[in-house]
Amino acid sequence: MTLPVTWANDVEALAPRLAVGKLLNAGQTCIAPDYVLAPADRVDALIKALTSSVAALYPQLGANPDYTSIIDDRHYARLVALIERTRRFT
Repeated sequence: MTLPVTWANDVEALAPRLAVGKLLNAGQTCIAPDYVLAPADRVDALIKALTSSVAALYPQLGANPDYTSIIDDRHYARLVALIERTRRFT
């Protein structure tokens, strides 16, 4: 089921909630948001707020043994190819 989140004036309050929802258990929960439909004029503010929220949750993400990563180079290359293929449609 998809539940809409309406845009409040305070993106700074929304971003931490999205970040926790997505990053809890590395996003492997049934409540993890898969995407955000944002008004074009709010995208930059949302990206900035999400970046800050993730940095607050994981200040040393690369060195954090509690967070997951891509298992090997082959899977990383597969994911990069999917992203590049998707960018052709946007």
